[in-house]
Amino acid sequence: MAWAGVAAIAALAQGRAVASVALRPLYRGPYDRAYAETYWRTLAAAPSVASHPPLASERFLLKIDLLFPPIYGGALATGLWWSAHALGRPEFGAWLMLAVLLMMVADWTENVVQLAELSRFTATGRASAGWIALASAATGLKSRLVIALMLLDVAAGLWVFVRALRAES
Repeated sequence: MAWAGVAAIAALAQGRAVASVALRPLYRGPYDRAYAETYWRTLAAAPSVASHPPLASERFLLKIDLLFPPIYGGALATGLWWSAHALGRPEFGAWLMLAVLLMMVADWTENVVQLAELSRFTATGRASAGWIALASAATGLKSRLVIALMLLDVAAGLWVFVRALRAES
C-alpha cells in the first residue's frame, strides 16, 4: 500500500516536477541540513515541469503526504490485528497497534518538520540543523517501522494461511 501511494504521487505532475532533479529525495533519508538545503536549492533552480515549479511541488507533496499515514497505518493495523487474533495471540494486538501508531507519528513528524523548515529556507535561505536532524531521525524510524511491520504482517498472514491449511488436512 505504501508503494502504491508513492507510485500514485510520482504519477502526478508535481511528482514528476520533484523527480526532475537528479538528487535523492529527503523521504529516502538520512539527510542533514546541508543536504536538505542543497536539495531545496536545486528544486528552486530547476525549471517547471508541466507548469509546476519543483520547489512548490515539493511543498504540495509534503502536504498531501500528511494524509497517507492513516491510510497505510490503517491497512497495516487491520492486517496485524486480524493476524494476532487469528493466531490466538490477541495480547500482541495492542503492542502491534502501538508500533503502527509510532510509525504514523514519525511520518507526520517528518512531514511537519520538513514543511516548517522548507518555509524557513524559502524565507531565509537557511534551515535549522536541529529540526532537520529531527526530521531525518523521524524518516529513518518511519522507514524501518514500515518495512518491519509489513514483513511481520506478511509473515503473520502466511502463518494464518498455513495453519488453516493444516487444520483442513
